[in-house]
Amino acid sequence: MRSRVARLIIAALILAVGAAAAIQITFLLDQLRQLTDAQRSNLLQISHFDTLAGDFAAAQAGYVAPGQPNAPWVERSARLTAELTAALSAMDSAARSADARPKLQSISDAMSQAAAADASARAHIEREEDLLAADVVFGEGRDAINAAREAAAALATEEGAFFDAERARVQQRLLLIAGGAAAAAAIGLLVMVPLPRSRSEPPAVATSPSIISSSLDLSLTPPERVPAPTIDLTKAADLCTALSRLDSAAALPDMLARVSDLLEASGLIVWMAAGNELIAATSHGYDPRVISRLGAIPRDADNATADAWRTGGVRTVGGDPMSNGAIVAPMFAPDTCIGVLAAELRHGREQDPSTRAVTMMVAAQLATVLGAWPAAPPVQAAEA
Repeated sequence: MRSRVARLIIAALILAVGAAAAIQITFLLDQLRQLTDAQRSNLLQISHFDTLAGDFAAAQAGYVAPGQPNAPWVERSARLTAELTAALSAMDSAARSADARPKLQSISDAMSQAAAADASARAHIEREEDLLAADVVFGEGRDAINAAREAAAALATEEGAFFDAERARVQQRLLLIAGGAAAAAAIGLLVMVPLPRSRSEPPAVATSPSIISSSLDLSLTPPERVPAPTIDLTKAADLCTALSRLDSAAALPDMLARVSDLLEASGLIVWMAAGNELIAATSHGYDPRVISRLGAIPRDADNATADAWRTGGVRTVGGDPMSNGAIVAPMFAPDTCIGVLAAELRHGREQDPSTRAVTMMVAAQLATVLGAWPAAPPVQAAEA
């Protein structure tokens, strides 16, 4: 994305999403702290009630303890009864689970039974009926207190499960918000990454010559191509002079390198006629392994290389954004076309008249050097 305004808008949206997510996350973290504090307070209240219930049972046992006065224990039982009532009220206010109400009702009923048993035991003691008082304390009274403590333990379990579920729900929302904000930020950053303005140039050395398998293409250069610069004719003249003085095949690769530099070609292939086929005699700019795998091109093949050999005319293969173009120029002996020079070109240079003209000049000069190769059937004058 190259629009500065669009990039600023996306950046603002990312910041807004991040701020909203931060507020939500802060709120949810506060909820987690509140749930933890509430659970701790709830469990402490239930634990306090259980301790008071145990003390109440011990105070009742003091009624019938031999050799001890009853008054302190009766007074203590009365005080614990009031504290148990207050603790039960606090537990009722703090309870949060759906099943808390039945458990609280069970505790209340058990404490009512314990209070009735306590009153009955005290009545027996006042009448000095210690054995009957002991039966009530260790029978009805102890059973009622145990029932209340068991119901309190069940309430603690229910409350713990409730708070665990609530914490899991809040944590899930926390993860969803954090993950959503991170995903939105990542998408926004990806959208803001600038796109390349143009594709990278192809490597200077081609991996495979496109002019070998391309069908005949005589179309004009696409309109969007920028015209290539003209060739330095002084260098072209010097090159042709050097080619005319070529006296050994060993110097040919260096000459082809100079031709490639002059034409700005990514690759060159010299195709020589052998009967009714063209074979790759030498090349420049291609991996030797690629050239070694090239087969012969039949005279009637449907591509620019064979067509230039058959007709004796220059042929052009138009390039596109994904592949290079090419110029194929024939090489003539006095009465026949002995082969072609194929040049693979970048940047639309195959459409430049100067490049085509210099390619024809180089092909003509090479023909004088390579004329000893076996020639194909002569090209008709009209075709030439």
